[in-house]
Amino acid sequence: MAKVSVIIPNWNGKDYLRECLSSALNQDYDNFRVILIDNGSTDGSVEFVRNSYSEVEIIALDKNYEFAKANNIGIKKALEEGAQFIALLNNDTKVEKNWLSELVRVMESNSKIGICASKMLKMDNPQILDSTGHAFIDGIIRDRGSGELDRGQYDTKLEVVGGCAGAALYRREMLDEIGLFDEQFGFNYEDVELSWRAYRYGWKARYVPQAIVYHLRSGSVKDNSQLQEELRYRGMLNLIRTIKRHANIKQKIWVTLIWIKEASRQRIYLLFKGKEMGSDYLERLKLLWLKKL
Repeated sequence: MAKVSVIIPNWNGKDYLRECLSSALNQDYDNFRVILIDNGSTDGSVEFVRNSYSEVEIIALDKNYEFAKANNIGIKKALEEGAQFIALLNNDTKVEKNWLSELVRVMESNSKIGICASKMLKMDNPQILDSTGHAFIDGIIRDRGSGELDRGQYDTKLEVVGGCAGAALYRREMLDEIGLFDEQFGFNYEDVELSWRAYRYGWKARYVPQAIVYHLRSGSVKDNSQLQEELRYRGMLNLIRTIKRHANIKQKIWVTLIWIKEASRQRIYLLFKGKEMGSDYLERLKLLWLKKL
């Protein structure tokens, strides 16, 4: 039975940890361990886990190193300990009992599979999809099905490009070949960049609809408007970095045409409202074609 490490990054997410850890530890898969990477929390997260979940290994960092680096620290630790597969799980999630065993089952079915994506549902409305894996949509990689009513429409469409790192399984050999998360990305689009990189290296990815996860999404930042705005802006920068790095010319042209259309639509809307504001899409186009990042 393959050895698996489940990596859970945390920053001031104490309120979410009981549900997350209880479900993560209650798996019907036997050979796994859970590692919590705490990003310098000040809400008592580390003390809570130490007192309530002694079986969880804790790596307590001295400050917030953000999502990409925290995960990399956990992944490196897991690889040193001989893990064959690495599962990443956000702290604002709850997983079904067979979540890990289903991901491992599919990963072991083909040695060319490097990423297995979970069926992620909205925590506050489980009828709505959060992600069914990464797919090319309008020339770039996005979370497939996000915001759609779950009618089982993707349950037989198993081939994807990658998976949302909020709940995904990664193969050791793939990470050895392509590397870990780009820490420059911080906490947005780092998983998209990794999925696209794996795809370009020739690794396969599979969506596992039986591996069900309930996701609050951005739980650690939902009450911080300033951080949400920073998340949005950095997300745009990281999206452009990813396109510059991995998209072919056809994809770049397709994205450009879509953004020109959206910029025009946005501009007309703002003029109609009597507002003089710049366009997010024009800024994206400048970053894509005229500026270095």
